[in-house]
Amino acid sequence: MEDKMFEIMRMTILTAAVNPATADRFTDASVYAWVNRVYPFFAESSQDEAFAASFDVTKDMMNELVVYLDEQWRAKEVPTYYDLETKYRDTGRWDRLGLIRACRYSRVAPVHFAARLDQSERV
Repeated sequence: MEDKMFEIMRMTILTAAVNPATADRFTDASVYAWVNRVYPFFAESSQDEAFAASFDVTKDMMNELVVYLDEQWRAKEVPTYYDLETKYRDTGRWDRLGLIRACRYSRVAPVHFAARLDQSERV
């Protein structure tokens, strides 16, 4: 049942995102995330949170990846995609396409993830 509700919400969001009357309510990053079933980590929406575990790339997976990327970036040791793939391949949670999509989402998100993590650490 939850999968059906997720797909209904997904189609509703994607339909609204292409409707000229409502399209301005959605960022490109958020639409990309919903199209590709990546949890929209940088968006603040109760709709996203309600389905956090239903995405192919879940909220927990995105959090893990973003925290790691932020740590590496701050240490000035930014990993290549192949470094990421080697790190996450054997976890059993990530596949190649999911990792690519998560990285692309992180890149197109309108908020730089280091600043976002700094905010969430204060809460």
